[in-house]
Amino acid sequence: MKKKTLLYVAIATLMSSACSEFDAMNSLIRATIDGKALTGAITFSYHKGDQKAIEITSFTMWQIEEKPDWLEINPLSGIGFQKVTLTTTKENNGDNPLNGEVVFVTLSGEKFTLKVVQEPELHKSFKADATPRWESGASVEKNMESAHTFIVDAGNKLSPANKYKTGRITKSDGSAYEIIEFNLDATGQPVVGKPTGAQIRKPSGTTALYSLEIVQIENGRLWMVFKESATAPERRVVQ
Repeated sequence: MKKKTLLYVAIATLMSSACSEFDAMNSLIRATIDGKALTGAITFSYHKGDQKAIEITSFTMWQIEEKPDWLEINPLSGIGFQKVTLTTTKENNGDNPLNGEVVFVTLSGEKFTLKVVQEPELHKSFKADATPRWESGASVEKNMESAHTFIVDAGNKLSPANKYKTGRITKSDGSAYEIIEFNLDATGQPVVGKPTGAQIRKPSGTTALYSLEIVQIENGRLWMVFKESATAPERRVVQ
């Protein structure tokens, strides 16, 4: 009889432990991005329509309790493992970042707060400058012999033909040059945003650009910001 009592106690202890663990799991809510735990804020560009996807895991029903007005969230509730998409609904044309919080709350009242930031438009002053120029140097006239000559070609003359190209020749004999190339969209025209296939061609060779963004297109002229590597300074082109 004593052995049976001890067995019952052991079983009860195991069941109690299991229930405690199950209850803890039920109240758990976690957020990840690309399978990795979220650390710090999620940052969006100033563009309207910038989108990020996160994964929410919860063993009870959750819903969005709070969010900034410049952010759209889909879906607004869920359970289990759920992919959640966050999309900016307007451009941040101000001078400062927009800071906000997305608050997830479960049926048990547990909350998870996700900080979000939308960066301001960093190139406002750059966009206002319509003078053809490379970086912040002197004005550049097109086709000026023995000086800086801008090259602009929408995939017609310079190889490869499926890329948009713009750049400069800094010596009249063509021995010094920088040509930026990137893929055109389905319409065959450059568009505002971050084109694919961005690279820079020099006499030393052609390398992929770390980043390239077209920040404005007006009257056939492009305003571009690019970096050759993660540690390289940001450079600018108006052509």
